Amino acid sequence: MIYARFIYAGLLIIALAWVLVADFLLDKLYPYICWEILSWLPWCLYSTKNSIGYFHLLKVSMIFFVFHLLLLLLTLPADFAKGVTLFKNIHRRLWWVKLPVLAVLYALTLLIPNPVYVAYMIVALVLSVPFIAAQVVLLTEFAVRTNNAVVRRIPQGSGLLLLALSVGLLAIAGLQYVITGTLYFFCFPVWPLYLVGFILVTVIVIFSIAIERGSLFVAAVLSLFFTFMVVLAIESNSEFWSSWINDVFSFFGFVLPRMSYCPLEPHFSSYWADFFLGSVFSLVFKLVHSIWGGVFLITAVLMSCFSSFGLAPTFAGVDNPPPVSGFDSGNDDDKESGADITYHYWQFHALMTLASAAIPVAFGTLSSGLFSWYLPVSIIAAVLIGAGLYLWGLAAPSILRNRRFYGGVRL
Repeated sequence: MIYARFIYAGLLIIALAWVLVADFLLDKLYPYICWEILSWLPWCLYSTKNSIGYFHLLKVSMIFFVFHLLLLLLTLPADFAKGVTLFKNIHRRLWWVKLPVLAVLYALTLLIPNPVYVAYMIVALVLSVPFIAAQVVLLTEFAVRTNNAVVRRIPQGSGLLLLALSVGLLAIAGLQYVITGTLYFFCFPVWPLYLVGFILVTVIVIFSIAIERGSLFVAAVLSLFFTFMVVLAIESNSEFWSSWINDVFSFFGFVLPRMSYCPLEPHFSSYWADFFLGSVFSLVFKLVHSIWGGVFLITAVLMSCFSSFGLAPTFAGVDNPPPVSGFDSGNDDDKESGADITYHYWQFHALMTLASAAIPVAFGTLSSGLFSWYLPVSIIAAVLIGAGLYLWGLAAPSILRNRRFYGGVRL
């Protein structure tokens, strides 16, 4: 099957769209499907009108997590058993088996009581760190390839176009800070986190401009992602950060005061001011933020369809673009062709496994419960790891001048 990776990516994107539709439908149908004695059914147990859609999202996430984990284990031998087509066909063909397996997994999740998904929620939280780091690598490759494509196709006006795109992305990143600052900055003493995010973006932009293999456009794409993740960390548990930051500052004899203005807790004299600045503004922001999470997740999934899975594009830089990795041509299905596999199947399914587990985090739905402290901490840790990977990939060829990096770069 040609381009099997795009089929896997398409299935996951369709599932994400179904999650959004199902969330709306389940909220409306909850009084009927969980009426009285029906509330003891597995898909209704311990759920409410507001949480039944959340549990469904966890179920869809777990389906694809298990599905790609199985494919990861089954395709791992393809790298070693090169004369056997079975493991290659498991990845590329046999859709008449794989699609029914997905359907069966979906049916089975309806029979699993909702409390069981607390265990899966822990798995999703733990795996969010490596996936966010992987997202940084994939978004870097996406930005590098986009930068190179613009330069090739619009040789004369590419510089101006890339500059305009970069300024636009950085403006959106700044707008995220302005909006969320209105919601959270005045409510809780979380400004040190905003400061960390601002410093991180500044360092990335400066390094990308100063190093010859860098690109302002690549820096702008990553800056938008990093500001989103920092804001997501604040939004997921602002009370945790407020308490923790105050504990740190109180150790030095200084306590950050809570501001009096807080649109999350409207207390204006005007009803309409309370309504718009409190309810509507907060609701619209959270909706847009969930869409952003889905956009970044889908971008990473699509990028995995033709990624080299590494720091190679960053090492090579915009002046030495790496060749596009082999597509799923299907030539190596034939033992007599002598063709090797064009990419590591297990590597692709490993990324899809992480992406599936990260669906709840991408939509910001793991913000409460017993492990609510882990999400904001893991996001900040993953952002710092991802930023470190990008900066290392950018600076390594300049630091280690005697080492040959991907693309033949030797300085």
